[in-house]
Amino acid sequence: MIRAFIGLSISELLERQLNLHAVGLAQQLANEDLRWVAPENYHITLAFMGDINPQAVPQIESLIEGVVAKSRRATLVIDDAVWFPSIHKPRLLVASLQQHAELVGLQSKLVNALRLEGFSVDHRHFKPHITLARAGRQQQAKKFQSVLSDLTTSMEEVVLFESQLRSTAPRYMPLVAKLIER
Repeated sequence: MIRAFIGLSISELLERQLNLHAVGLAQQLANEDLRWVAPENYHITLAFMGDINPQAVPQIESLIEGVVAKSRRATLVIDDAVWFPSIHKPRLLVASLQQHAELVGLQSKLVNALRLEGFSVDHRHFKPHITLARAGRQQQAKKFQSVLSDLTTSMEEVVLFESQLRSTAPRYMPLVAKLIER
């Protein structure tokens, strides 16, 4: 079995910019129980699927291709760094993204296509974000200063990732990548 999810890759420029901000946040939150995400693992999750059979990869690739063919590129804008899912339940420290009709449409079409083909997809409400750090179970939301204004990325590539869980940190390996052409 493969632990899988579908996400959007981000530009190398945004990856570097977010990493610089993450370093600053790590200094501010040095005494907190946070596990920082490696910059090469930054992405925007569109659909978490959990364990899938490796033989299903070609079918998922075809589904992604069909959805991507009906999608348009868009510029995505980072809002700010926030506790996720909320300040009252801080599980992640994320760079939140502004809602964009193209992004929401892509995610919705992808999830619907997967479900129609019988794939299990996480049912949580879609809140686009890029995970910067994971919080320990007892973590309380701490204040920090962050200015992530003027950071953008293009919605260009949809990727099926394998999530390889390790004792130190997960590693995300791309299995399939499809470019949004228009």
